[in-house]
Amino acid sequence: MMCQRPNDAAVMVMRARGLFTLAVASTAAAGCGDPPVEIVPAQRYDSAGITVVVSHTPPARLVLSDEPRTRIGVVSGDTAYLFYDVSGARLLDNGQIVVSNCLPPILRWYDTSGVYLTGAGREGEGPDEFSAGACARLFEIFALSGGRVETWDHRVRRVRVFDSSGAMVGTHVLETGALTPGPRLAGRFDRGYLMVEIRDRPEPAGVDDRGIVVYSGNQSWRETLVMHTFGEDGEYEGAIGRVPGLSLARVEMQTEIGPMNGTTAVPFAPHGLALAWGSAVAVGEGGRPEIEVLNRTGQLKTIIRWTAPRVPVTDDLKKTWIEERLSRGSYDDQSIAEHRRTADQFPYPDTARSYEGFQVGSDGLLWVQQFVPPGASSATWLAFTPSGSLEATMDLPRGARILDIGDDHVLLRVRDELDVESVVLHGFIEQRD
Repeated sequence: MMCQRPNDAAVMVMRARGLFTLAVASTAAAGCGDPPVEIVPAQRYDSAGITVVVSHTPPARLVLSDEPRTRIGVVSGDTAYLFYDVSGARLLDNGQIVVSNCLPPILRWYDTSGVYLTGAGREGEGPDEFSAGACARLFEIFALSGGRVETWDHRVRRVRVFDSSGAMVGTHVLETGALTPGPRLAGRFDRGYLMVEIRDRPEPAGVDDRGIVVYSGNQSWRETLVMHTFGEDGEYEGAIGRVPGLSLARVEMQTEIGPMNGTTAVPFAPHGLALAWGSAVAVGEGGRPEIEVLNRTGQLKTIIRWTAPRVPVTDDLKKTWIEERLSRGSYDDQSIAEHRRTADQFPYPDTARSYEGFQVGSDGLLWVQQFVPPGASSATWLAFTPSGSLEATMDLPRGARILDIGDDHVLLRVRDELDVESVVLHGFIEQRD
């Protein structure tokens, strides 16, 4: 896919205030750790060195192939093709597909036609084993050159490198001892790693007579994500800034032992994100169509904005959301009433978040998933170049999760009507106006 700037993109350079608090001075040398620069028309208003790129219409629309090139996954049979909680997959430069999931072997290699080749890793505490549950949500996999892959096991905070035969050929631990418990990896730089530390969680007020932890004070709050960088050998470098995280609320839920308070994400509310992007960092607070790009030292370099409608959180939208949730399970009348009562307690925002998340493709583009309203059948993704211009848009079936995306392919995790997982490799065609 050729990168092309939208004809109607407005590109400006102006002084701007970041959405996060920088932990370093903004006098770092220009160009240090910057993503590749694309030549675009620009008008400079001052010497702040911050570029604001505003896009309106993408120059291209990507459409998935009708049939996948490869489909891996079965309902029953050979365990090499049975998946459970697939957390990642990559199309490697040698043509193989590697998948990480929660059934041993945790790492599995397949050829381009989907035939199983080899596997590595089982649950355990050994040097070539993965801690229990490591593959679910807190497990990351990155493609390296020569058919190698790198994995991140959150529970032991260990990076390991495997070659295309499934043999482990390297390992090191990230030095996270100075961070509070529970940091998570937010991506791999060209050289090194980005990690976010969660702060501003409320402190427990005590324990009730049932032994349940209780809290006092605010019943809704927003976490803070503090960003930290690490070198390629796992050495700690420092904090570079912060961004608002999840919007959370404490609501009363009915349980078998009676009513109790539970913490959950607020429906439709923004949640902040941070992600390594080449040698830069992409951050966003989620409430508006805007992403900021900073270099590895935390200096703000580019602000990416695009045109997107504001979605009001109406009573109808709330009703559709709860009905959709109820349709996913079998509930009796009492359970349905409890779910509705819980839903009424949320401190809903006036407007929905602007986007659901973003990730970096092997094509070097930043892919941003627009807000998906309840009841929608598809999700729209926007692709931005490192310079900030909108490159393309693509619609995917709702529920399909992007595992890897490149110049001519997208690797997805999908579930069928029986909730059976498959990994599918699609090509796509490019349509331009």
